[in-house]
Amino acid sequence: MLHTCKDVDLAVWIDHTNGLDAFRRARGRALSKLFTEQSIGVAHHQVDVFFIEPKTDRYLGRLCLFGKCPKGHRDCQVVGCGKSALLKQHEDFVFYPDALADERVVRLYTRK
Repeated sequence: MLHTCKDVDLAVWIDHTNGLDAFRRARGRALSKLFTEQSIGVAHHQVDVFFIEPKTDRYLGRLCLFGKCPKGHRDCQVVGCGKSALLKQHEDFVFYPDALADERVVRLYTRK
């Protein structure tokens, strides 16, 4: 059944938070390619990238939408936000581990 999605949520397991700007740029390139090749337009702020720690599935934060860190925006004032460049924290956000349950996700890639 066709329907309109509000946004896309991606969970990405990472060993370290160095180089998150590369993820930010890759998101932009992928969305540009999607529009060019499939005529599907998705704004970068509609793609939430949730970073997860391998083995523990501990939530680390989200990929920031801003191009620099800290941006000086009021969102940047949340405790822990930007502790690692471009790793955004949201005030009072709770990540529910069952969001990663097998029946709720579509795996795009599994590292061997």
